[in-house]
Amino acid sequence: MLPRLCAPYVTIHELVQVAGERWAIEECFLAAKNECGLDQYEVRRYTGWCRHITLAMLAHAFLAATAHQPYEIMGRNR
Repeated sequence: MLPRLCAPYVTIHELVQVAGERWAIEECFLAAKNECGLDQYEVRRYTGWCRHITLAMLAHAFLAATAHQPYEIMGRNR
C-alpha cells in the first residue's frame, strides 16, 4: 500500500496549501537575509554556523515583533 503523501493521493488543494506555506517561509528567510545578515556567515565549524543562524533568526524575530507593536506601547504618539 502506498503512503498517504504519494502523488496519486495528494489533492490539488493540499498542493496549493503546501506551496502557500513554503512561500511564507521563503519570504521570512529573505527578510532575515536583508535585515539581519542571515547569509553573511563565515564560520569554519558547524557549531559556529548554528550559533550565527540562531542569533540572526532571534534578531529577525525581535525586529518583526517590535515592528508590529502599537505606537502607544513604544512611547510614541501618532
